[in-house]
Amino acid sequence: LGMDLQCYEKTTGWAQCLRSCEPGPHVKDNNDTWSCKELGPRSYGLAVRGSPSLFCWSVLRTSGYEVGLMAAQKQKDAGIFACDAYSLMTADGSTTVGDVKTIEFPGAPIVTSIDGTAGNTFLFVNVWNKIIGMGKWKEHA
Repeated sequence: LGMDLQCYEKTTGWAQCLRSCEPGPHVKDNNDTWSCKELGPRSYGLAVRGSPSLFCWSVLRTSGYEVGLMAAQKQKDAGIFACDAYSLMTADGSTTVGDVKTIEFPGAPIVTSIDGTAGNTFLFVNVWNKIIGMGKWKEHA
């Protein structure tokens, strides 16, 4: 969400997170009327590099060129390493990238989809389940 934001209701089924909200017409929203009912708690996030606070993650293979590619990014604080926090995820095994140990999650078969691309939906469902279960992202929401 970012730092110091509150989610506000516009209408039933639509909301946006803003620093503040006044009920009534909003000039920046075609003068549509907002109820500005507060939804959930205000988010302060854990921004150490700026706002909004970002938690990033990447899936990589334990062998092949991806480990070297991530190591090059790590050396330059580039890519996900420029985020406030990050996790490196590997299916069915672990490795290290610089001084970062990857986090293992259950893999899934990679098939060929009907359009000839990689069918990796189940792999990413598994990694999302691991990311959500770890809860680290909550420090940045």
